[in-house]
Amino acid sequence: MKSSEIKVVFLGPKFTFSHEAALNMFPGAQYFYELSPKKIFKKVDSGEMDYGILPVENSATGIIPEFYHLLLDQDFQIFSDDVKVHAMKELYLPIYHHLLARTQIPLGEIQTLYTNRQPYLQCVDWIQENLPTIKIEFTDSTAAAAEKLAQDSKGACIGGNLLARGQEKLIKVRENIHDYSKNITRFFSISSKHKRIPKHANKTTFAIIIPDRIGTLVQALQFISSSGINLKNVKTLPVRAAHVFSEDFKDWFIVDVATHFHNDAFQTLLVQFREKKDLILSYKVLGSYFSNPNRTELLGFGKAVRTKPPVKGQPDRINFYTEMINKGETETVEFK
Repeated sequence: MKSSEIKVVFLGPKFTFSHEAALNMFPGAQYFYELSPKKIFKKVDSGEMDYGILPVENSATGIIPEFYHLLLDQDFQIFSDDVKVHAMKELYLPIYHHLLARTQIPLGEIQTLYTNRQPYLQCVDWIQENLPTIKIEFTDSTAAAAEKLAQDSKGACIGGNLLARGQEKLIKVRENIHDYSKNITRFFSISSKHKRIPKHANKTTFAIIIPDRIGTLVQALQFISSSGINLKNVKTLPVRAAHVFSEDFKDWFIVDVATHFHNDAFQTLLVQFREKKDLILSYKVLGSYFSNPNRTELLGFGKAVRTKPPVKGQPDRINFYTEMINKGETETVEFK
């Protein structure tokens, strides 16, 4: 299939970091965007689009639950090796956040900061240090934040290089305002039309549900260890779909392992999971793909911008706000 024939949908509008990820993952493709993650998933699920681009994790703020849930909540059998919509590619994209405006406005004259929540959380220390009294207005995307500036000469937004040089033609009032020098977002490309796992795939992501008994997680991890497969990461997300599991307050354990899906050791591991039904209540394989974290160097991830060590005794505000918002405790953050 020619690159020009591939249809890719990303979380828009244009010039967002998801747009940048789409350009890197599928150069020369046909690009479309949707403003809703669910609409992206539906267009991929129906086969209308070849691939969808989803951000799933950030190195500063952690997992992005709303996107993982789209993969986890889809219909599947209790022990599923092949979900309909699955991860096909992975990209580690370096994220550069800049303070943008329509003119070279002094910091002290900026009255409102328009921003998506994720960029805000990745720059919260810089904002509190440099714009302590600023009014924060959250938007659905970085591009939507930039659009707000058309009616606000005293406003600024947070965005990346693609947004700065996009249609809005914004000025970088301050560059690299993210709190952590190595700020990277992990993206998945998902598909239902394309099922073939790349021969060079070296990473697989799956999710399991285990009983609430002492030692069950250890036992499950021991299966992985005894198979000789390198465990890369373990994350948790609540099981929220009744068709998946009806018991209250159960969690998915999302596991990344360094192996191809068709590797003999991994297939043996899945057999063990199916045999140990008292330990593994359910599992689903979310995808097997090629992973190259060093790709960030090729994408221009330069030297550390600035490294700000945490102040002793100071709470980790980024994790605090992330957890608070993810739990649904509030839709706004107020500084006093």
